[in-house]
Amino acid sequence: MHRATEGRVVHAGAAAAKIAMATSLENTQLGRYRVIAKIGSGAMGVVYRGTDPLLEREVAIKTIRIDVSASEREEFKRRFFREAKSAARLNHPNIVTVFDAGEADDVAYIAMELLDGQDLRHFLTPENRLTLERCAAVVADVANALDYAHREGVIHRDVKPGNIVLLANGTVKLADFGIARLQSGNATQTGQMFGTPKYMAPEQITGRPADARTDIFSLGVVLYQLATGAAPFDGETFSSIMFSVIQEPALSPSDIIGKVPKGFEYIISKSLAKKPENRYQNAAEMERDLRRLAMTDEMEPLPWSVGGIRSRADAQQAEAAATAAAPPAPATPPAAPASAPAPRPAARESDQTRILTVPAALAQAQAAAAPAAPTAPEAAAARPAKPPPVDLPE
Repeated sequence: MHRATEGRVVHAGAAAAKIAMATSLENTQLGRYRVIAKIGSGAMGVVYRGTDPLLEREVAIKTIRIDVSASEREEFKRRFFREAKSAARLNHPNIVTVFDAGEADDVAYIAMELLDGQDLRHFLTPENRLTLERCAAVVADVANALDYAHREGVIHRDVKPGNIVLLANGTVKLADFGIARLQSGNATQTGQMFGTPKYMAPEQITGRPADARTDIFSLGVVLYQLATGAAPFDGETFSSIMFSVIQEPALSPSDIIGKVPKGFEYIISKSLAKKPENRYQNAAEMERDLRRLAMTDEMEPLPWSVGGIRSRADAQQAEAAATAAAPPAPATPPAAPASAPAPRPAARESDQTRILTVPAALAQAQAAAAPAAPTAPEAAAARPAKPPPVDLPE
């Protein structure tokens, strides 16, 4: 979340679950902090610019409405302070510093470092696109931060452009550690998935446990999007996006923006592998290869059956082979009923955080790939096949 404030952009990270603040806290007191002005809002709550009179410094205050039943209240508070403590113990130059956490009047809050800069969403437009060298350097810094956090036992679970800030001095900051886990605590118990579908790893969508390799997949999505301006897994609906994440390799960046160094494609392909065991096993490995890009381009892209991308030529070849192997279509296709209305394009769903039960998520993803129930003549018709599915580990 960011906005221009007196010629600068103030960022305090993005949030992630559907809890809205009912009233503004501007010009009020929250614990020892004086709330000054709203910076932005997200699905989870509102972020304010504030001051700490004790230490005489500006802070960002992320507020979270405790919108749970009385029976769940103590558990929520326990998880909130546990996650706040986990985030606060992370001391790294590329991680937003958490100063304090508290609770007052049904509002939980986290006081953190106030940043001047742009989150990476700003750099996804053609006019603001970073060079490939700069993309690699920025993502390498994030990988360094993730490696540190993972060694401290903290998984982010919601790595995306909105949670990464590039400061005016070139420093990269990763925000919102622990926020996704805070909201997924109850979700995990009830079989729900939590996150932003475009940046989720396959195991998040299918309800498998997240680990360091989950964050690596999400960071690979960020690298791909920074380099090309396009999301590797996209669709008109959440279900079609989820199907793409689970089943379909991403299109090679070279097919989107022209020739891309082989090493760059190797890194993206390895980080976007569907199976966690085929990805980088830790963020330090990914950072090492990103740093090496400045010195060598000897890394060959992985085969798309193992890695996470494939070229347009490979995609066309696979589809042609599937079409050739299919039975012939009927000579005269059946006419559509006269009363049938013309199909309307589906409304595009925004890039927002989503909470679904795992069965519902899988059902939606499967429905996105499944054809409509055919009539008898249609049943004999061939359908071009989608890319072969990649089995996920049990």
